[in-house]
Amino acid sequence: MEIALDIANTLLELAVKKGDRNLDRFGIIELSSLVNEKLPTGYRPLGQRYLYDTLYLNIQQAQKNKRSTIPVDRSCMDSLAFFVGFQSLEDFIQYESPQLPPSASSILGNWYSIVRCNSGLPDLLLSPVQISLEKNQVAHFQLKGPHRLYGGKVKWIGSSISCFLESNDKAKTLHLAFMLGVAKKPKVLIGVFSGVSTSGLPIAGKELLLRSDEAFEDLQNQRIPIQEGLLPDSILNYFKHYDSCYFKVQEASTFDFLDLQ
Repeated sequence: MEIALDIANTLLELAVKKGDRNLDRFGIIELSSLVNEKLPTGYRPLGQRYLYDTLYLNIQQAQKNKRSTIPVDRSCMDSLAFFVGFQSLEDFIQYESPQLPPSASSILGNWYSIVRCNSGLPDLLLSPVQISLEKNQVAHFQLKGPHRLYGGKVKWIGSSISCFLESNDKAKTLHLAFMLGVAKKPKVLIGVFSGVSTSGLPIAGKELLLRSDEAFEDLQNQRIPIQEGLLPDSILNYFKHYDSCYFKVQEASTFDFLDLQ
């Protein structure tokens, strides 16, 4: 099979680095035994001739001739990918150069995240969100809270998107999921969140993303009362009843079956 020259070169460099060897003839020859020691049943052992004569020298020749692709043996490259922490060459390719679905462009831009206030007050909390495309074709989700900035990668699962966000101080995490479908430029995305509340208890609930035409830097965290005229009526009605907005785990005391009564 043919793969991108940059992919083949990066994989070989990572394997050499993990094996603590030099990227030269002797280092690559020694690498084959290091890889083979780690391979489980089902992966093809790597020979010295393939790693150096076939892979390394072909990479050097392709770079010299300014080629963009290189032929490789898939089974051998699966073994090399496993050595650096992937299940297969395909997994490594997807990690290095992920292929975004056609719907990816529909979510790029700036949004307001909307949830109902957890305290029970009839207020909506709006947080700035930016979904952008990074250099390696990974969609990045950024949420600006009142006290922390959260970030994480967007994953497409069926007709929905999912993202695991971690705060910049590593103190809190959030998991978000939204329905996407095939809309070219949705104005509102309906979804859910889950995480740990300020009081330290598991919590989950409704969340909306409302598209904004403002620059991300101009978006501000807001607390808006649920009353007519401040937001579209459909959004106000969506969050009107507190009990339908949250799912909370009851407090535990024994951490045994008694807590379920």
